[in-house]
Amino acid sequence: MRVLIVEDNENIRSLLVRILRVDGCETDDCIDAETALKKFREEHYDLVITDIVMEGMSGIDFLKAIKKIKPRVPVILITGYSDFDSAVEALNLGAVGYLLKPFQNYRLLEKVHQIKKMNEDQRGEDMAKKHLISNNMELVFDSESLMEEDGLLLQSNYLAKIFVSDITKDHSERMKYVMAINEALRNGVEHGNLEIPSELKSCDQLGSTQDAFHKLVIERMEDPNYCDRKIYVSVERTPKHVTMLIRDEGKGFDPSAAIQKEKAGELVMECYGRGLLLIEAYMDEVSFNDVGNEITLKRNFNNA
Repeated sequence: MRVLIVEDNENIRSLLVRILRVDGCETDDCIDAETALKKFREEHYDLVITDIVMEGMSGIDFLKAIKKIKPRVPVILITGYSDFDSAVEALNLGAVGYLLKPFQNYRLLEKVHQIKKMNEDQRGEDMAKKHLISNNMELVFDSESLMEEDGLLLQSNYLAKIFVSDITKDHSERMKYVMAINEALRNGVEHGNLEIPSELKSCDQLGSTQDAFHKLVIERMEDPNYCDRKIYVSVERTPKHVTMLIRDEGKGFDPSAAIQKEKAGELVMECYGRGLLLIEAYMDEVSFNDVGNEITLKRNFNNA
């Protein structure tokens, strides 16, 4: 994978280069968006990673420009900027990820790996068939299968393909639904079925919270009180829209309170809590049941 990095902070730019090269990516890096835009016009890239707040052309304007040139190229935004509107604007313009400084390395790599797995449709379809309980796109997953290596990514890819079957050739359009469905499935497993507190994903310079998060995941996956819980998925299409319902067997949460915190910027310095923002930005409608353990994602057709 070839990645273009645009970041005016030398330390962060060097860190991004180092992380991605260790992961096997080829990288080019620029200090400003103007230089990066010239490179983008002349060369091929599989991914662009850019800051939002830079001198000269902003990351938002850079995103708009490259989407006009090569709209299929995915873009990840990295910033310390706390404005909610900028985050939503970036997602609506086609950004496939939004990370906040200081970011944890594994969160960046998660998004990069999501993009790498986009074309593995057959593996995702084979996995889905094992969990299909009817011909009407009703599936039941155990938490273990989703938490296996690539399980969430493969299933998100396949479900997104079903969700946008009418526009499946539009790679960029499909990718945003992959990201939203992945967030919903991950929330259902980690925070729903396994009851992992969101706070364990908060940024920590020493990485202690990351270690605590993964340790608790391992513990819960070995505890039948948590690991035997299921994730239920159903997809329904009508002439006007397509909906996807995702339900876990956890205790639920108060989604309205969480969304209000996001919009108020109360989670801005956290690495967790941005999933709902992304889901709401990409879907036409998002709703929850009263308990908070069931989310419904809806996309309206343009001709509705």
